[in-house]
Amino acid sequence: MVKTKTLLNQICYLVAAISIAPVLGFLDFAFVLLAMGATVLGAWFDYKELHPIPGWGTSLVALAVIVNYSLQFSQEDIATPLVHVLISLLGIRMVSTKKGRDYLQIFVLGVFILAGSSLLSLNVEYIIYLVLMVFSITVGLVLLCVFETDSGLAFSSSQLLKLLRVAIVLPTGSLVLMALLFFILPRTSHPLWNFLNPTNKATSGLTEAVKPGAFAKISTGNQLAFRAESPELAPEDLYWRALVLNRPEREEWIRVTPPPEISHVVDKSPSLQLQIFPTSRNDKYLITLDRTTALHGVQHKKSSDHVYETRRKQSQRHSYQIDSKLGAPLTVIGQVDHEFYKALPEFTSVRVQSIAQNISVLPDTDTKLEALADFFRKQSLRYAETDLPSGPNVIEEFLFEKRQGYCEFFASAYVTLARLAGIPARLVGGYYGGEYNPLGSYYLVTEDKAHVWAEVLDNENRWHRVDPSLWATNAASTLGASRLNRLSMLQKITDSLNYYWIQAIVVFDFSRQITMFQESVKTIGSLSKPSVPTGYFWWSLGGVGTCLLIVISRHQRRLSREAKLLRKFQKRVARRYGSTILNETTGLSELAENVDSPHCREFARIYQQAVFTDRALRSTEWKILNSLLKKV
Repeated sequence: MVKTKTLLNQICYLVAAISIAPVLGFLDFAFVLLAMGATVLGAWFDYKELHPIPGWGTSLVALAVIVNYSLQFSQEDIATPLVHVLISLLGIRMVSTKKGRDYLQIFVLGVFILAGSSLLSLNVEYIIYLVLMVFSITVGLVLLCVFETDSGLAFSSSQLLKLLRVAIVLPTGSLVLMALLFFILPRTSHPLWNFLNPTNKATSGLTEAVKPGAFAKISTGNQLAFRAESPELAPEDLYWRALVLNRPEREEWIRVTPPPEISHVVDKSPSLQLQIFPTSRNDKYLITLDRTTALHGVQHKKSSDHVYETRRKQSQRHSYQIDSKLGAPLTVIGQVDHEFYKALPEFTSVRVQSIAQNISVLPDTDTKLEALADFFRKQSLRYAETDLPSGPNVIEEFLFEKRQGYCEFFASAYVTLARLAGIPARLVGGYYGGEYNPLGSYYLVTEDKAHVWAEVLDNENRWHRVDPSLWATNAASTLGASRLNRLSMLQKITDSLNYYWIQAIVVFDFSRQITMFQESVKTIGSLSKPSVPTGYFWWSLGGVGTCLLIVISRHQRRLSREAKLLRKFQKRVARRYGSTILNETTGLSELAENVDSPHCREFARIYQQAVFTDRALRSTEWKILNSLLKKV
């Protein structure tokens, strides 16, 4: 026998574990230990039936926790302090004496903690925690109803099994209804949860300024930047464009509004269509594949240098489609503001100016660009992330002293020399590379793939991509291998699940609902006019009918042995005394009295004594009843 209180306590431990698990990675380590310790301590108190902490003591602790974390609330981060407060209150409830309302409070806190975890992370594991929470709390509420009726009630194993069967039916139906309503109810463009945490979700984003030695600091993390649904491409095509940096200011390159110009991609090859799924970001720049010709699915504005921006920061998950011509040049119609794209830094060393002067005297742009490439190759520069150049003459130190640096050193030095040589040039910030996952047919690009390259204007007013980092002596082992990491099969499967979860749930919006509805209507329309052979149709109909007969027969066989015996008794009585003596409201005792038969009265007495007390017939009773049945 198991007491109801014991079962309720175990459900509370399960609810606490389910609610805390998805937020463990976002809490302070000391706080995690306290939360887990409170759950274990509460279990020990319940086992010993001792709760030494008085009620007023737990109330004071709860008040102190609320005051402490309320001071940490800010517009930038509301979710984390809120989750800390809720877990603190849950821990206090776990170590306290548990009565009916205490169990209910634990269930409510568990639900709110799990809901709060969606503000911090909404990966595919969330659905597992949600399903477990729904089942646990439903079973807990059923047990709580029993506990409030009789707190000392205990269950046998068979009784507990029956209770659990009934309790599990309720959440099963609820989950089906939740899934149905998710796809039917209209979606909003701004989730209601967003007002709680408007900025904390934005975890990535490119910088709008490049200073040699600084860009590497934001590209060292391996957090997810975006996924791109695409066929597998050649490594040299994996340049994901985000923003253009066009003006030198002090020691860095920044972005300012470019001069107006009309430009388009001239390429007769078919466009490649991709679906981009970015993470929440701190900037407004939309990631595209160089060279993008069109973008759909999100409101945006397009600059003359083909930079795509949203109207507001990308603080929530979304997706959009792009059409791209891989590696095609960008042709400008009309005049280009050469002076704007030849503006120079405030200071360049004499040594750097001398190299540029030698290149500037060459006859045309193509020859100058070849000379620039030769210079970079001859310098034997290395691609490195440590021991980087620094100081006021950072470009000179990179090119002639240290001769090693990160992508922004290569790109900044190249654009500076190009402009000094009279070639319009600009820097482009984005990502290079990515891991292709064939299980989902998409590229996974992380923040450590952040990259800077250059664009130069030729004599025919065409912007070309130039990546001087590829001229590093170790480019094959750095920009090659490191930019195309290899995930294990388990990592690919896990990330594919997250990818499909984001597609189906996280970025499921009103436009997708409309598309799904239209596709459903088309499917139903095609089914209404089947183009299948008549014989196939009749065979299918016969198969369905056979399945129905099997289901009905199986349902008939589900009748218990006692029910079958009672049905046989009723048929015997109907044959012997007429069918009019039976109706739906006639009970067994009433039937026995109406026929005035001692055999029927004895049958009714033995049958009711067993079945109506909720037990099965014994073997001796079974033999007697079968004997009486023959005498009716």
